[in-house]
Amino acid sequence: MSSIRSMRLHTSRDVYVAYDMVADRLGVNAEDRGEFLPAGTDWGENSNIYLNKRISYVNVNPGELPRITGLIWGV
Repeated sequence: MSSIRSMRLHTSRDVYVAYDMVADRLGVNAEDRGEFLPAGTDWGENSNIYLNKRISYVNVNPGELPRITGLIWGV
């Protein structure tokens, strides 16, 4: 998938989500870590997102196993 048209996702634990980079909970700043999403969050985008590589997520708290579920529409 190279272009996400819309997405609606839910996260079960606190996570950092990053587009086109690897999310890293030990990053120095929010740009390095990714976007913070608290547990139980419903989130998404309704505008185009162009990706070159990936969507990445990592748990905020070591030892937790986050689950992200939902729908992604794109091409």
